[in-house]
Amino acid sequence: MELIDLIKNKYSIISVVGMEKNVGKTVVLNEILEQVEYENMVVAITSIGRDGESKDIITATDKPLIYITEGTIFATLELYIEQADIEIEILEITDRVTSMGRIIIGKAKQDGYIQIAGPSSNKGIKTVSKKMLDYGANLVIVDGALNRVSSASPAITEATILSTGAVLDRDMKKVVSKTYHQVHLFSFKKVESENINELIRKAIDNRGVTLIDKELGVKKLDIKTALNSSKIINKEISDDTRYIVFSGSLTAKVISEIYQANGGKDLNFVVRDATKIFISERELNLFLKLGIKFSVLDEINLLAITINPYSPMGYSFNAKEFKDEMNRYFKNVMIYNVLESR
Repeated sequence: MELIDLIKNKYSIISVVGMEKNVGKTVVLNEILEQVEYENMVVAITSIGRDGESKDIITATDKPLIYITEGTIFATLELYIEQADIEIEILEITDRVTSMGRIIIGKAKQDGYIQIAGPSSNKGIKTVSKKMLDYGANLVIVDGALNRVSSASPAITEATILSTGAVLDRDMKKVVSKTYHQVHLFSFKKVESENINELIRKAIDNRGVTLIDKELGVKKLDIKTALNSSKIINKEISDDTRYIVFSGSLTAKVISEIYQANGGKDLNFVVRDATKIFISERELNLFLKLGIKFSVLDEINLLAITINPYSPMGYSFNAKEFKDEMNRYFKNVMIYNVLESR
């Protein structure tokens, strides 16, 4: 099965998210674009921030460029359109402006390479993606990254492909473990009760931190963010509190401080989606052993995990052993090595 078979006729906006630089994310992107050529589809592409440069800025290694075919719609910086070697039809000069200039939506009039750089915020990506669909795209692909505002958020994209690889660590088992942790976070589910989910949605839309008790009573706290606000939150938590809803990020420090003050209480930490949770593998395992619960308002739809057995740091894994090891850990997720098809 090809990656496009997981996508076509099912989703209109997806993201390809890399766990680290040089995990082969751009190779995955080019593979999907190549597969789309054999389908009756108009594809569009953008990214969160800058990508598509010929050299990786950090490692100075060669990077695969984004190769697009005639008819492909894309959003990128005005600067990169001026530098492009292909003929382009300008569809719209958007009102989205980054530190490097305006975002332009264009359409390729011939095949060739281009640098891609979209808005740096989820809101900007969502707006530009909708515009590209309005211009006739059947599928929008967002090139994202976990170390920035993540396009894996279901508030932005309908499904996600996660890219991982040898660059994460010289030890294959550690790469698998780090990937497992990220997938574990991505697997967090919503609360089963629709009534409670509706209260959670309203709480997140209202920003800040909100408490929900077992009788479905709602109390919005007078704080804008959970950061350095654990003492205020702890004062408001009662024996009846069941859900602590955070509209923003949730860190291990906040979780620890709330647990230490309320250990033994049946508390569930809730965020909009798993991209808002920032905890390490060790911390997550500890919290789960302590009985701490985590829920999300919007679940992430993970389509596949792509692997890159090669690292630009000069080492590599045996491709078959790497894929076999990944398959042992991820039995219900497609593991795809795009280099096998090349």
